[in-house]
Amino acid sequence: MKSFEDIPEWLTEVSKYVPEDTYKILLINKSDVKDEEKVVTEEIMKKFQEETGIVVMDTSAKTGLNVDEAFIQITKHLLKKKTEEGGGAQDPASTGSMLSLESIKEKYENT
Repeated sequence: MKSFEDIPEWLTEVSKYVPEDTYKILLINKSDVKDEEKVVTEEIMKKFQEETGIVVMDTSAKTGLNVDEAFIQITKHLLKKKTEEGGGAQDPASTGSMLSLESIKEKYENT
């Protein structure tokens, strides 16, 4: 719980170096443990997300749960932002295409 309690301090530090509108995701690790063993509950995560507007994702380094999804979320957000700024990228959701880790790897491995 100590790490979770330190997040406001970390966010203050981050805000010194990045623009206020920087997209942030908080990854909570150890989703593979039993609910009664979890330090950060679903209720705490939901409250944090509501209060800060920061997306919270329950992840597991052990099983890989939501690790790829976190990177995909960030990529989707960046593509959407670029589209809104007139950068020419199309939002995959608006074109009906599915953005996947495989398509991201394929695109950037060939550059």
